Amino acid sequence: MIAIAMVNRKGGVGKTTLTLALADFLNAIHGFRILVVDMDPQSNASLTMLGEKRWVKCDQDCKTVADIFAEVQKNGSIPAGFGKALVISGIERVKGVSGTLSLIPCTPRLQQIEEELMEGDAAWRYVMGSPYFLLHAALSKDVFPSFDFVLIDCPPALGVATLNALTAANGYIMPTIADHVSTIGVSQLDGRIRDHSKGIRREIKRYGTIVNRFKSATILHRTILAEMRAKPEFQPVWDIIVPDTVKAEEAYAKHEEILTLRGRYGQESHIYFQALGQLAEEFIRRVS
Repeated sequence: MIAIAMVNRKGGVGKTTLTLALADFLNAIHGFRILVVDMDPQSNASLTMLGEKRWVKCDQDCKTVADIFAEVQKNGSIPAGFGKALVISGIERVKGVSGTLSLIPCTPRLQQIEEELMEGDAAWRYVMGSPYFLLHAALSKDVFPSFDFVLIDCPPALGVATLNALTAANGYIMPTIADHVSTIGVSQLDGRIRDHSKGIRREIKRYGTIVNRFKSATILHRTILAEMRAKPEFQPVWDIIVPDTVKAEEAYAKHEEILTLRGRYGQESHIYFQALGQLAEEFIRRVS
């Protein structure tokens, strides 16, 4: 089992879309057992994978990642088996492929809990030793080993939720767009993660940067891509560059339909389908 946190402080880089595409291709084409953990209070991955009705019921039944933190707030510990109860198994995002794609959903309630964690850091350290080990304590031993890959979709911030994801993960990938706004501050992000790694006394491996929504006809995108390939904080920049295409938004929007990969990502000859298929193969090579 390998757990990967998908991290970028900048929103709008297509991080969730890319996470779900990797989950689809790794599951449907390669047959891997995939768990997606949604750590973003916006809950876009959860809504996309479950549909609104199922997601609302999970929230009402307190079966979301936020409830790991809420349980510790309430009782001071995480009961045995609590993490397993949060896993929604057998999600059929691709027709004919089921039982090996699972999700632990998120809810906007995590935002309030995260704020309380940050404000009461000293109290949490007294209860659990650190507020950054809760996800690890709930999932790393009882849940993660049942899967080949765990993809953790993080919010666009380096707060308690993302630091929990990094603590539970083997390493991280940074999806980004090749523009100045999306790549600014990457060295600070990299340094903060290194500091966190020292704090938890464990290496958090940097698996590199995936360039998403790339506009090859744009001089700015080509120039920034060349700059990224030369800067150490982006290394390694992955070989496969995911193109900017309307298919990405279409794939993301069709969240309540049971589709083939071709229905969601275009025919096998489509540039988007080919890029994602090759990206999944590169993921396997780099992460395994």
